Amino acid sequence: MKKSTVKLVAVLSLLVCIGAEVMLRAGMADFLTAAVLMTIAFPPFVLFTGLWWKAGEGEGDIPFIGY
Repeated sequence: MKKSTVKLVAVLSLLVCIGAEVMLRAGMADFLTAAVLMTIAFPPFVLFTGLWWKAGEGEGDIPFIGY
């Protein structure tokens, strides 16, 4: 995956978490809905943030295709 793609997924996951919190505080969503949204969006945010952090700027490695 490209670094920009990984960053996009991390940002979108973060926006879902923030949106769920805002909807909960504004009374637009109940607690269960906000909890489900955060439960689904937070793990990809953590995973893709780590992948973005470790990803290089250049081309990826050549995949191993066997002997």
